[in-house]
Amino acid sequence: MTGVTAKHSVGTYSRYVDIKRISLSTSALVAGVTLTLPGVAPAEATSSLFPVDCQTNNVVLDEDGGNYQLYGTCGVVTVTGDNVTVAHLPATRTLVVEGQGDTINGKPVDRVVVRGRGNQVTVRSSRITRVASPGSTVRVTGLLETARVTGDRSRLRAERLTELFVDGDRNVVRADRGQTLVSNDGHHNRISVHRRA
Repeated sequence: MTGVTAKHSVGTYSRYVDIKRISLSTSALVAGVTLTLPGVAPAEATSSLFPVDCQTNNVVLDEDGGNYQLYGTCGVVTVTGDNVTVAHLPATRTLVVEGQGDTINGKPVDRVVVRGRGNQVTVRSSRITRVASPGSTVRVTGLLETARVTGDRSRLRAERLTELFVDGDRNVVRADRGQTLVSNDGHHNRISVHRRA
């Protein structure tokens, strides 16, 4: 199955909302009566919100400065745009963040890969998380089974962390509770875990 790019132009994939058209046509004056499209808020409230239905295995979010809200159960979600906000990321198989300055809030994600610079990623749980970018912050509010930090000057925090492998330098990693197996081959890293297994 081929991937779908969540672009927002005249050729937007039909399942996605073309926000540029909707922002111009949300309200229309017909014979002195304001007509509002059902299910769509006024243009000023949604001028940058891009709803995306995860019906395909691959979704690419590439609109710089885009504000996305995803629905359904997602396969692979790749964020390539810069300064992207994902206010709602549903349960997802794989999240790859390649842009810079992105902010993502999600439910459980099986595999998280953060490559771009200066990103903020928060998910409920993850089986595998890899932080390969400089200056990013990743937070897992529940269980993170395996984490690998290969970038520099990043932050990783998890409620519970089973295995941690750090190869980068000057990173800060914290696990609030539980036993954590730690391998630290980097330099000047600050690792705080409840107990080391």
